[in-house]
Amino acid sequence: MSRGSENWDASTTTREANEPVQEPMLPTLSAADIVVLRQEAATLDDTIAALERQLGQLKARRDAIHTMLSDVIYPMHTLPTELLCHVFQALVALCLPDEVNSALLAVTAVCQRWRSIAIADPHLWTTTCYILRGGPDPLFDHFLARTQGLPIAIAIEETRHTSECALTPAVLSSCHQWREADLSVADLDVHFRIESPDTELDLPHLTKLRLNVDQRTEYYNYQTFAHAPRLQDLAISYPNLIRSLGFPMHQLRKLSVLHRAAARDVLSLLPELVVLEELAVASLLRITNRDQQMVEMRSLTTLRLLGENSCVILRYLLLPRLALLHLAELDDYDADVLVRGCLSRSATDIAALSLFLVDVHCSALLMLLRPRVVGGALTCLTIAKLKATRMEQKALAALLASADFLPDLAALTLVAPSPAVLGAFWDGLARRLANAAQGAKHAVKLRQLVVQPEGMSTDDMRRLRELQRRLET
Repeated sequence: MSRGSENWDASTTTREANEPVQEPMLPTLSAADIVVLRQEAATLDDTIAALERQLGQLKARRDAIHTMLSDVIYPMHTLPTELLCHVFQALVALCLPDEVNSALLAVTAVCQRWRSIAIADPHLWTTTCYILRGGPDPLFDHFLARTQGLPIAIAIEETRHTSECALTPAVLSSCHQWREADLSVADLDVHFRIESPDTELDLPHLTKLRLNVDQRTEYYNYQTFAHAPRLQDLAISYPNLIRSLGFPMHQLRKLSVLHRAAARDVLSLLPELVVLEELAVASLLRITNRDQQMVEMRSLTTLRLLGENSCVILRYLLLPRLALLHLAELDDYDADVLVRGCLSRSATDIAALSLFLVDVHCSALLMLLRPRVVGGALTCLTIAKLKATRMEQKALAALLASADFLPDLAALTLVAPSPAVLGAFWDGLARRLANAAQGAKHAVKLRQLVVQPEGMSTDDMRRLRELQRRLET
């Protein structure tokens, strides 16, 4: 290429670069075109809206058809809403605490109708479980919102399998709605720790509390649970925590001590429990203080002694209104000295006796059932796992045959009796009925005979049915 042509190309390129770039021409619409297009858009909107309405009607019809078909296949779908609500609530009532959340989720997953009914019923969500995972439980918060502020029954489930978990502010934040609270787990070796015991909880609805916490607050005076004006039923890990956490003792009607404790610690509380009607204690340490004063419990009607050495507390009690005694340990000394001594001092005759022991020995039982101990006015008797020698079986059968032995007994329950012991009861009761039929001086008042066997022969079942039939007549 020549030098002249190169200069021409360069000058042309420079001139083009200096000229402004012209934008492409946009299409233009006249006013009439704009009006036409807007009318067309409006027509399309109307058509789309009509089609959407028609689509909604078609979907509704389809759902109605599915509902009618499902009613044929699943008649439960025809139940009225009120009845379904009762069914859902019954399901939740049958669940263990750690199963409640799964049951609620299962109900809402069945179909849209069940989900709508369940969500619309705030009472269904008032039983719930808080899962401890080391942080907030969003599912609990979601379920709590569905209660619409109604009082709730809350349980705690621990998933980390540690020996101690903290009751954090997140756990306690719903306390103003608590009606019942179970802050424990099945394994009593797992203790909870109150993270902020100096916080005074607002508990306007709380009536029942089960609290398994450690003893680190034992030597302090907090008011953590002081504001619970309706609390009447308390189960707590250790008795000294009742004072240190500020529980209103003057209003408690039922108290359970869950762990082994010193008998003196339990006895020291009793004078302040002025309206207590039911007391349950686990294993007790024997009292070494010989100056322990007698304690009178004027309102106590039920006493449950559930562990080793628990009968020792009877030595220091006056129980003028005691009606039901439940024992988990019994030997001859307990029967003849501790139980008889307490009932004699109290001038009371109990109406119900339950013996749920690892092994109930017949000698202690017969000593306990003598008229001068508890046999005089006893109407209900429950015995678990009774053991007896052959001589004791004969003595038991002879006593049961006598109209003067337990004359007012109306209900008898035998739990896991051995075949030999069961035979002694059959023989004694059969002779008693035969004597009554011949005009014995006392009518047989026994009307309820229940046997809860671990294993029962066909012959024993036949004899049980025959005895029950004769008692009914």
